[in-house]
Amino acid sequence: DNLNVDISLLNYAATRLKECFAISVREYSAVNLVKEKFNIDAEVVADPIFFTSADEYIQLSKKSSISAGKNYLLSYILDPTYDKKICVEKISRHTNLDIKIALDGRKFTHEKNFIKMEMPNNTLPELDFYQWLNYYANASYIFTDSFHGAIMALILNKPCIIYINKARGYPRFATLSKMFGIESLLIEKSDELNSDKIAAKLNYNEINMKIKEQVKKAKDWLVKSLTSPEKKPTSNNEQTLLNNNRDFKNIRLL
Repeated sequence: DNLNVDISLLNYAATRLKECFAISVREYSAVNLVKEKFNIDAEVVADPIFFTSADEYIQLSKKSSISAGKNYLLSYILDPTYDKKICVEKISRHTNLDIKIALDGRKFTHEKNFIKMEMPNNTLPELDFYQWLNYYANASYIFTDSFHGAIMALILNKPCIIYINKARGYPRFATLSKMFGIESLLIEKSDELNSDKIAAKLNYNEINMKIKEQVKKAKDWLVKSLTSPEKKPTSNNEQTLLNNNRDFKNIRLL
């Protein structure tokens, strides 16, 4: 959200960023931030989670070792709070759906968040990726405070409410809202959640078209950035970076 850090760290980052021949960012606000702090032109592109289609995610969900069932509200919660619990209960009452809660998938966080959620009878055990995806694919409604959880709801065309998780970065939620025109889905507290908002129908034909456009834009940017002759480093320079720069060594390709 900001770069209020030690000047030596900023200088180090500036040096490393200038070695890159193309830079993308996920948030609209980051374009100005990168320009202001580093005098670098960056471009907003869609998060790579969009690159996989709904059909592909559904097929992957079938690899799950468990079946999630049907007719439930899936609440994917990264940071449990009492206010989010109120939201879960409100949506459940309005939709008449059973509650299933999936917590943050990071290792060693489940037990702590399980206690914080204070809904032991509705909270799922730790899930692997395919199990998590199966619960998403079969849910009737989604409530989440996760940026990627919100994206997955959009990809799968689920009715949903998105709780802006400021601790995880407000700008990413603002960008998602602007990029896909989903302002009506976002809330910052349970007081904003009413029956009209819960029952609101999304125009998923329009959203799907926007997703398709953003994915094309992101892929075009990636291809252009990797193939542009004037930006492509020489093989010797590239090898030097890989061999001698710890930042490049630590990159993990997923």
